[in-house]
Amino acid sequence: MRENRIPLLLSADSNVTALVSTRIFPDLAPRGALAPYVVYKLVGGNADTRIDGGRSFENLRVQVDCYAKEKDDAIALGLLCATAIETHGWLIGPNPSGRDSASNLYKDSADYGLIENN
Repeated sequence: MRENRIPLLLSADSNVTALVSTRIFPDLAPRGALAPYVVYKLVGGNADTRIDGGRSFENLRVQVDCYAKEKDDAIALGLLCATAIETHGWLIGPNPSGRDSASNLYKDSADYGLIENN
């Protein structure tokens, strides 16, 4: 999957892994996952398509959601993830955050842009 660079960037950052270890999940966290953890998913993007039909790059938009038992902890994890991702991408903007009704955890969420060269 094209958004696989996100877990690589997050797991390479010792500040992030100190909090979540390997709990970085695509699309949806497993039921009963221990907090804190991170969920990422591809939510959009576009490709630069050449006249010959090939692509020179893809501009990806990836949503990163950080979950924790306390609101301040979710925000702190979100800031650490932003620092890790922004070494190779950029913040597009925050998403609505707050208590997640499904997990009963606090969530901090943001979208990031990444360029994938083909």
